[in-house]
Amino acid sequence: MAKYRVLTGIEWGTRRAEAGEIVDDIPAKSIKWLRDSNLIELVDGTKADPEPAETSDDAETDKDGE
Repeated sequence: MAKYRVLTGIEWGTRRAEAGEIVDDIPAKSIKWLRDSNLIELVDGTKADPEPAETSDDAETDKDGE
């Protein structure tokens, strides 16, 4: 199970974690937005919220290098 360092105090359910704590029980549905908001960071374990695969819209497709 992935472990995350809390970067600012957060609460979920009846639990609270303060900045600097390492936790592994954050609800899976919250991990992505907490990471995107820089409220938690992955410190150990498998990546629980894989990055989306790059699509052709995201890829650089200009062959001239511009």
